[in-house]
Amino acid sequence: MVKTNPELFQKLFDQSPDFIQIFDFPGHCHYINQTAIDYFGYTAEWAIGRHVSDFVPRYKMEPTLWPERVILLRTAKTYYNLREQIAADGQLHEVEYFVNYAQSGGIEYVITIGKLITTSKKLKLERNKAANKKELSEEFLANMSHEFRSPLNNIIGFSNLLDKAGSLNLKQIEYLQYIQESSRILLDMVNQILDFSKFEAGGISLALAPVDLIQLLNISLLSFSENNKNPLVQYKAELDSSIPPFVLADANRLKQILDHLLENAKKFTPKGEIKLSAELVNANPDESVNVKISVCDTGIGIAQDQMKSIFDAFTQGDSSSTRANGGTGLGLSIVKKLVELHETDIELESELGKGSCFSFTINFKKTK
Repeated sequence: MVKTNPELFQKLFDQSPDFIQIFDFPGHCHYINQTAIDYFGYTAEWAIGRHVSDFVPRYKMEPTLWPERVILLRTAKTYYNLREQIAADGQLHEVEYFVNYAQSGGIEYVITIGKLITTSKKLKLERNKAANKKELSEEFLANMSHEFRSPLNNIIGFSNLLDKAGSLNLKQIEYLQYIQESSRILLDMVNQILDFSKFEAGGISLALAPVDLIQLLNISLLSFSENNKNPLVQYKAELDSSIPPFVLADANRLKQILDHLLENAKKFTPKGEIKLSAELVNANPDESVNVKISVCDTGIGIAQDQMKSIFDAFTQGDSSSTRANGGTGLGLSIVKKLVELHETDIELESELGKGSCFSFTINFKKTK
């Protein structure tokens, strides 16, 4: 048993509504107040002299943790701690403690002042933890975005410069084309993984600005077809001329949806047609318009039993698709999340061997 003078603490802490325990720096209990005795079911005779690990299971499981906390307390003098404390009947209770440093009579003390964590308090702590996790996730993703994209962009940029420099033989040109194509594919995969991670962290929102919708659709199809020339595939646009010239939209997110859908169509259309269409569904009196945008192909199509899972992350129509076409299996999952960000749904019509059609209808605010 530890020899101590409990009167030193009783005047201060006996009537406190908080759970209060005082330990010396080796970890032995010098004092426990009446609130803690009543709630946890200890007796003072049992508690005094016990090691902190008899009260807190974590200290028993991690013997080095108490010395580490002592070092922290000597420096910081106070800190906040969440822990489980064991009651006399063996039940565990979640408690939040404010831990303080004190010294008296040549003895260093750890004064722990705690409260039971109520349901409302637990929810608040979980919300704070989730907010901190989101902030850390966003910071990590921002760093990774730079760390991944910078070297890949360097590879693509310098290979393009090398291509323009000339003086290469046919074999070197062939090797350079492999480097350029592999770099582009890898950059697309990195972008998909980072975008998916941002969605999981809740870090993506729409930035609305005036956009020439017809021009955006035309440019998206033209740039994609120029970068993916296949003599066996024709790219076609059918854009309703009655669509207003300018609407409020997030051009980057819309183009991202189109790029993913066009890329998906290209993968599964070895020959035939890929068509991008936009149709004015209706114009509302409140100066908004509903526009249905579709990407349709005459490719291999999707089996009915696979259409439900096609938008799931890391999923493609069948395992042979992954082997033949590569990819992360995230493209359509990202499309679904981006479309839902516009408060609408992605629709799919497909017939095996005849092709697929992905469409979504967005309510755009008109602008001058």
